[in-house]
Amino acid sequence: MRVVLVWFTLFKRAFSMPIFIDSLKTALFVGLLLNLINHGNEFLHVSDIHWSSILLNFIIPFCVSAYSGTRAAYRTCGLPPTRVK
Repeated sequence: MRVVLVWFTLFKRAFSMPIFIDSLKTALFVGLLLNLINHGNEFLHVSDIHWSSILLNFIIPFCVSAYSGTRAAYRTCGLPPTRVK
């Protein structure tokens, strides 16, 4: 039961409006740069575009930013880091 409560609390904090907006901005900026670097030729020559790879270039930075924002919020509140055993 404690594990479910810990995960619920983490998701609730990660999807709070300030962290969500900051994570979205980071994901858009980093994802755009990654897509330009990794798929620039595909965009210019309109060749076969791998949409799953493009989508992952936005999802991964969002998850990393939301995770680090959540951890930082817990540290500034003085709460111990959550470790699920």
